[in-house]
Amino acid sequence: MQALAGAGVEDRAEVVPGSFFDPLPPGGDVYMLSGVLIGWSDDDATAILRRCAEAAGPAGRVVIAEQRAPDGAAAADEDLRILLLVGGRARTVHQFESVIHAAGMRMLSASRNPDGVCLLECAPHDDPQ
Repeated sequence: MQALAGAGVEDRAEVVPGSFFDPLPPGGDVYMLSGVLIGWSDDDATAILRRCAEAAGPAGRVVIAEQRAPDGAAAADEDLRILLLVGGRARTVHQFESVIHAAGMRMLSASRNPDGVCLLECAPHDDPQ
């Protein structure tokens, strides 16, 4: 792919088409989901993360970059809007942690930037560290 070549990473990265619900290519160091889980229900988000955990294996990591749910009364409005538009939901860090745990992983770190984007690093429960 030209974008990988242009970035000088064609020998270290690969683009593989497919579905989140099918087995993912195994053996990567990091599997990153950016702006993906907000479009899915908790059950589907759990299934997607479970596939990532399977592919990552015990030494891999899964990184999630998502818009976090707003706090307070604005959360209900945001959740309703996302549910109606795409069938998913914005999640708080605690809600992400529940989905991550249900997928057989644990959260290693969580951070938020001022724009409300969460960056969550996860590892399978059988992580050797």
